[in-house]
Amino acid sequence: MIYVVKSNDTLFKIAERFKTTVPSILDANIICNPDFIAEGEPLLIPDDISKSDIPKAGAGPFYITRPGDTLDCIANQVGMSTELLAIINNIQNSNVLYSGNELLTTGLYYDNPEDLKRLWETTPGDDCFINGIADHGIYYLGSFQWLAYGEASIQPLLELLANPCEDVRLNAIISLGRLALNGKVLKALIPFTKNEDYISDFAKIAIRRIGLKSMGLDRVHITMNNSYLSTESDTIEVPKGSEIVVLKWFVPNLEEEGPRGGYQVYDYVQIVNTGQTGFFPRAGDAAITFI
Repeated sequence: MIYVVKSNDTLFKIAERFKTTVPSILDANIICNPDFIAEGEPLLIPDDISKSDIPKAGAGPFYITRPGDTLDCIANQVGMSTELLAIINNIQNSNVLYSGNELLTTGLYYDNPEDLKRLWETTPGDDCFINGIADHGIYYLGSFQWLAYGEASIQPLLELLANPCEDVRLNAIISLGRLALNGKVLKALIPFTKNEDYISDFAKIAIRRIGLKSMGLDRVHITMNNSYLSTESDTIEVPKGSEIVVLKWFVPNLEEEGPRGGYQVYDYVQIVNTGQTGFFPRAGDAAITFI
């Protein structure tokens, strides 16, 4: 189950309340400093030993740093080397880690951006068909690979904007929005906003995301479709194009079935224009639906 931390809670008190143990809670959540849990923070409370293979709540594809965190601890919790975590997040000094930063926790699966570009170009058939497995494994997950490569991703992605397959162009636009670096990007994206098709909406969202990052608002993301927010007392509609800040990534609800079976995954977010906080659902395969 998911429990939202209350005032004066400790891990020991929570463990006693739900007849579990502090080590079990630590095994289910990414917590580097057991003495620090924040009021309002959702925790996954383990209740079934058979579900011990569920990834820890708190990270994927990003992690929000907290007081008491170290890069070594975060890397260990997400199954990554400290060196790689520092490289993909452009951290120059691994001994200095500021609370409230959003760290990418997706590793590098290809040697360089050009290898990923070739994979994106060669995956569609002659009819531009991309099956669901490839769409998720190559394009959705690949969008975070581009983010890990940083500025080296810009030129390959700009070239992919000219791909004959619409879905490749769409995923390149989404990836540029996730990367949120300017350079030649805005000039390349603006023509897509003038089309009367669904891709134009994504291009506009990507441009907005780049603008937010240029103002230092790195943690503000923009929703790509209509969705909802579950609060303790209500369900609130969240229209496409809403700005959100993720307070905790990857919160699995093991008691609720997801869109494609398995369990439903949420992110705990705050809506920027209203200040409301709650659980924002992920799509199938635990895919986030915002840039």
